[in-house]
Amino acid sequence: MQGATRTQSKEPFNLIIDGSAANTAIAAQAVAIALPLTTDGFIDLRGVDQPTLRVMFGGTTTADDTLNYAIDLWYLVNGADGVAYVPVVIATGIVTLGALAYAAGTNLGAAGNLFADTITVSQSNSGGVSVHSLVLADSIAMLEIDLQNAIGVQIRTDLGTGDTADVFAQLGEASSAGAADAGAVLRDVYQAGVIPALGTNENA
Repeated sequence: MQGATRTQSKEPFNLIIDGSAANTAIAAQAVAIALPLTTDGFIDLRGVDQPTLRVMFGGTTTADDTLNYAIDLWYLVNGADGVAYVPVVIATGIVTLGALAYAAGTNLGAAGNLFADTITVSQSNSGGVSVHSLVLADSIAMLEIDLQNAIGVQIRTDLGTGDTADVFAQLGEASSAGAADAGAVLRDVYQAGVIPALGTNENA
């Protein structure tokens, strides 16, 4: 309604991995009898009705440094002797830092830390993983994940040529981009509507 004030709240992006220097190669995780609730990068989705997670990456030290990531969705599974929590790796890939810094006084972290301007999805075995970005040099790339009725989601990182990794995440409603294309296994969507080579979003 014109002139009306919208009261719907929007979930902020939250820093879920802060300056991680973890450098153990990412591998599939084991089935567990408890969720890793206190682990950096884990988000408890029990009682959460937002179907989408959006992720921005950052880190150190210089532009064009790289970080590796994996996305796990956790599910509760009933077995012969009770229940277990099963992590399913739905995507892995590489992010590349751009030249856009957090800047002093923004409360995001160290002023010199850099946002990632490129996200590459190297492998995906499930639908609903998309990359979004403005078509501007050194703009901020964003990964969008369909949570697929999971009870938990976990972002894991290790270091490529970068020195530390930051991850910011936001729960929200499903994107309108590609809404009519729900069966797509993987798609990269630029704001301008140009669909580049599958799996890579590179800002020149």
